[in-house]
Amino acid sequence: MAIQNRQLRTLLSLITNATEVAERHLSGSSYSAQDGHNDPELRASIYILEAACTQLVYEVARPSDVLVNVSFELFQNLQVVISFSGNRNSWQ
Repeated sequence: MAIQNRQLRTLLSLITNATEVAERHLSGSSYSAQDGHNDPELRASIYILEAACTQLVYEVARPSDVLVNVSFELFQNLQVVISFSGNRNSWQ
């Protein structure tokens, strides 16, 4: 249990630090996720947030919930692939 507590604290620390970096970059700006992330530090902090939050969920959720989440993500990705393959001529 001590290892799991240490892992959770490490993930929470990563999330906190990455959030502080993102806040510093985004405060006072008219940021839009669609505009992209030109700053490498901001981009890295967002990647860390995504990964650490996902790992945190996987650490605390029941295995069956994790399986459902992964299956749902796979289904969503498959829908995107199918929609793009059906509209291939429209974006070429």
